[in-house]
Amino acid sequence: MISSSSLSSCVAPRHCCHARQPWSAGSPQARTRITRTSRPRHVSATAGAKEALLTAVQDTNFGLGISPGKAQQVQDLVKQLQASPPKGAAYTSGPMQGDWRLLYTTELSVHKIVGGLVLGMPVQAISQRVDLQEKRVTNCIQFAKFGAGIKATAPLTVQSSSRIQYTFDGLSLLLLKRELPFPFFPRAGGWTEAVYLDADIRVMQNSQGDTLVFVREGAE
Repeated sequence: MISSSSLSSCVAPRHCCHARQPWSAGSPQARTRITRTSRPRHVSATAGAKEALLTAVQDTNFGLGISPGKAQQVQDLVKQLQASPPKGAAYTSGPMQGDWRLLYTTELSVHKIVGGLVLGMPVQAISQRVDLQEKRVTNCIQFAKFGAGIKATAPLTVQSSSRIQYTFDGLSLLLLKRELPFPFFPRAGGWTEAVYLDADIRVMQNSQGDTLVFVREGAE
């Protein structure tokens, strides 16, 4: 039902299962929240690249609806951010911790889900919780109808200051406030690495060669 790359990228915590008003990458709420991260006119090259990246991934339906030209722009901006990480960055010592909303991914398997090829319903939100203390990752894809969602959980291993690895050991269908575990599913996983991370944005690349852009829950 879900391939290894889709499991190893997106997904959510309490916000998926017990959500407040959710928002997706192309929703008015997402555009408003992204706009709130705007900086003064005189900004550093890194801050400018960050703002340009957030603008570029707006209204792309998690990357499914992006044009080739804009997709190349996203990759160029990611390279700019990767070249100038925050000083003393040790992402897996704390900054990666928390709840994150997926705005953009290049994963084709995720795009199939977003395009309605799995449950035939629009995707409302894709989120991920990284818990470095409990050493767990929880991913959730939230659909727009019937309180439906898919939740996957995995133990994580810190491999370096920027990379974690995990293999999923739990998969559940969320439906009408019930959680229905799948007894059998592919043990998908892999590593994912932060190429840029600050207080409110996380840019990742994974073992499948995909790029993902998250914003922190509650980032203003």
